[in-house]
Amino acid sequence: MAAFTYLQAEEIRDALKRHGVQYLFIGQSAAVLHGFPYRRRMEIEGFPVCSLDDIIASKAASNRQKDRDSLPRLRAFRDHLRHSR
Repeated sequence: MAAFTYLQAEEIRDALKRHGVQYLFIGQSAAVLHGFPYRRRMEIEGFPVCSLDDIIASKAASNRQKDRDSLPRLRAFRDHLRHSR
């Protein structure tokens, strides 16, 4: 499968915005999610993405080893972003 390009993401973002659809891009695959806590989203380069707090909470709740392993990095990244503003 071909990689999802930035241009494709812009086209999807613009089309959804024209129709008033609330959505979030998730992860490197750029999955599109509907029915989520939209008010806690983050805007990055004009794209709505899941808040790090929601991602961290989801990974902690899953209790999978790979998710537990990623928690320290995600928390450190979140803390870095908070302190760099």
